[in-house]
Amino acid sequence: EGPCYYRKPICFVVHGGPGSSHFHYMPSFYELADTFQLVMIDARNTGFSKRGDYHENSMKQDAADVEALRQYLGLDKIFLLGQSYGGMEAQQYAIDYGENLLGLILTSTTPDYRFESYADPVVERRGTEEQKKLWELKKAGKITNVAEYVGKMGSMYHYHYDTPERIQAIKETSVRSAKVNNSQVNLWQRHQGGDVSTFDHKPYLNKVTCPVLVICGAEDFITAPINSQHIKECIPHAELHVVEEACHEVYDDRPDVYFPLIKDFANRIAPRELI
Repeated sequence: EGPCYYRKPICFVVHGGPGSSHFHYMPSFYELADTFQLVMIDARNTGFSKRGDYHENSMKQDAADVEALRQYLGLDKIFLLGQSYGGMEAQQYAIDYGENLLGLILTSTTPDYRFESYADPVVERRGTEEQKKLWELKKAGKITNVAEYVGKMGSMYHYHYDTPERIQAIKETSVRSAKVNNSQVNLWQRHQGGDVSTFDHKPYLNKVTCPVLVICGAEDFITAPINSQHIKECIPHAELHVVEEACHEVYDDRPDVYFPLIKDFANRIAPRELI
């Protein structure tokens, strides 16, 4: 910045899905570039990453890939930010490789497979008849057009879904992401019968000793706030923030709250240094 150089802490960002990519969060997450050196990761078989055997994708494997990248880049301790399914992977990383974390940031996520049972009553209360049918197909792993699903379920994922311009912008983001992410259907179907349906981090989260920030939307349907409360119960030193007027995509619904919370958390732990 001008004549000055700053050393910033490094933050790996792992995307949701399963099968999404870093496209889903850009350019919104540039807001954090003044606080972190951001490393946006596309998991294997997603985004710009190489395609191979979809059965290689799992929370355990994705966490191991994050660790392999940290080592490959020759990094010391890092921040790790996981949104949605990425938050499930981030918890797995913290359990397996927690000694390498400066801090863990979990947003709109859950510590175990039971999250869909909390979603059902919210869909029943808030969803349209079409959305209810789509939700049942999603749970059964039968979605074949991801962009269409995200577009039609937009008002469930986004609190501010109330103008034609807003709806169109979200749909365009979904379509752009889907073009790069032709693997998402495969991974949804793969994970629906895999670890998303069986994982349970709760017995192991007491191993997490680094600072933890948990953020969720008060109106989130797919990872309802009770899931974040369960994380807090398992990691008592974690900070929990339930953001009003926000659904699953908290960073998009309430950037005025989401990004300042993360920046404050990071600056208390590892503020950037003037070189």
